[in-house]
Amino acid sequence: MIFWYNFLSLLIPLTTSEETFEFFKSRCDSKCTLQPYHIDSESISLFPIDCSSVCAYILIDQNSDLTENQLKNYFRNMRTLYGSVKIKDTNFPSLNFLSRLETIECVPVQLIGIINNPNLANATFPKLKKIQSDNKFLMIFQGNHPVLLKDPNFCKSIKKQLNSTEWHAPSVDGKSCEEIEDAQSSNNQIGVLLVVMITMILLVF
Repeated sequence: MIFWYNFLSLLIPLTTSEETFEFFKSRCDSKCTLQPYHIDSESISLFPIDCSSVCAYILIDQNSDLTENQLKNYFRNMRTLYGSVKIKDTNFPSLNFLSRLETIECVPVQLIGIINNPNLANATFPKLKKIQSDNKFLMIFQGNHPVLLKDPNFCKSIKKQLNSTEWHAPSVDGKSCEEIEDAQSSNNQIGVLLVVMITMILLVF
């Protein structure tokens, strides 16, 4: 887990300013480009709220002094994001503020990182249809609410949205969807076996 956290902590920004400038320039008008990547009550005023396609690094963390509803209001018209998203060390229970996002095209080597949000039990992106990145991991969930690791349907729904054949995309606490499903299946089998054993013991006595 420490490895993943340190790895993900370095993801923004990894590309050079020149690479980022060229990437943004080729995809967005300057009025739809956000320069500061840390989102807080001061920088959010610069967010291009009227743009459906936005070029930005979006970093939301424990110092982002904004509520879910405030973020949702600013992001309400954003359908396509060119850049990356990193949400870490927050107390948000969901990602509803990104519920209208449909497409994400990542800056080279970037991915989507949802990290160390202990209350985050609902991490779905209901309208997301595509993530494009040259990083094979695409999307990583690490250290969030334990329910995300226990629910294979969550992982499979994200994988379907990613339209990826990579076994590790997405990754939830270092596990692939297949590994999560296998673990759940094993737990179910153990549960059934325990019920059978308890029933047999009760019948004997």
